[in-house]
Amino acid sequence: SSHLLPENSLVNWVMGTDGNYNLCHFWSNFEIVDLSLYRSEAYESYFNYLDNAQGFFYERWGDAPIHSIAATLLLHKGQIHWFEDIGYQHPGNMHCPRDPAMHAKCICDPGKAYTYRSACQTRFAKVNNMTKARMLEIIHDTEPKEEEEEKEAKGAEQPKKQ
Repeated sequence: SSHLLPENSLVNWVMGTDGNYNLCHFWSNFEIVDLSLYRSEAYESYFNYLDNAQGFFYERWGDAPIHSIAATLLLHKGQIHWFEDIGYQHPGNMHCPRDPAMHAKCICDPGKAYTYRSACQTRFAKVNNMTKARMLEIIHDTEPKEEEEEKEAKGAEQPKKQ
């Protein structure tokens, strides 16, 4: 089903260099989602795979990691937006907006906020442009095809258009 994956996603934010889930996800109960994502063939395939693995029942997989992995795997990175100015608190995690003007509107203590010190936030801020070919190589533990390597090399040599 690799044809269902976008060329330029943020999947490397939630996927370690070994191809496994690294536990990074969006910590928030605030989502704005175009429901076409959840109705898509790609999401149905993803969800059915997870359902068949029985982790919802036996491992208590939660909605935040499931939605985060889906978004980073199935959406183009330009389709994902982190609402930095919305505070959030959950046991073990707190996010306060960076803008000092927002602090008066929030009950959270920016000195205790964890988000900006977390490895996942750092990773999200520095996420690189992993190509689809490289992602599939990591997932399937294979070497990239020569033609994909050539295409990637040509793309790296040419300046990016804005």
